[in-house]
Amino acid sequence: MESNTSNVCSSQANATTKPKEDNRYSISCGSKRTFKTMASEGERSLVCVDNHLMAERKRREKLNQRFIELSGLIPGLKKLDKASLIEDAINYIKELEKKLNMKRTSSNSANYQNESLSRKTSPNIEVNMIEKNVLVKVHCEARKGILAKILEEIEKLHLVLSAVSTMPFTASCICVTITAKFEEGYSMNVNELMKKLSSSFINFL
Repeated sequence: MESNTSNVCSSQANATTKPKEDNRYSISCGSKRTFKTMASEGERSLVCVDNHLMAERKRREKLNQRFIELSGLIPGLKKLDKASLIEDAINYIKELEKKLNMKRTSSNSANYQNESLSRKTSPNIEVNMIEKNVLVKVHCEARKGILAKILEEIEKLHLVLSAVSTMPFTASCICVTITAKFEEGYSMNVNELMKKLSSSFINFL
């Protein structure tokens, strides 16, 4: 009876001992896996930090290089700190913009003057002819004695005046309309008459 009891106790002891060994084994294995995972995550974190530091270093180097290039474009630069450099760059750009606007204004004024001069030296002349009857229209600058000069030049071409009319075209220009007829024995085509009138009028219009 005692033998049976001891056998039962021995078997119970063995039964209770084996699960403890299994638990220790599972805990030990679990601890090893956790350590490896933590080590791997730590390595990845270090790599990310290194990459971030490298990218930041390159960004700063590039930014410093751009500041150096900018300082070489600004004349009369006194301070080399970044705040002063940006301020001087802004002022320099504003100065260039002001000069550009002044140049554009001056260019537009010169173009207007050239256009006005071109209108003064190149009157608009229109000639129509039917047989010996001539119709001449002249758009020119309104000046004292200009009508008398026009009529004088037309008569030099052996044209007999039939009618003359003038009317204002703009505040400074007039439109002169003349009808005339060639004298007996004189004649020319439209192109010839236009050429002679243009060469005559250009001297005083």
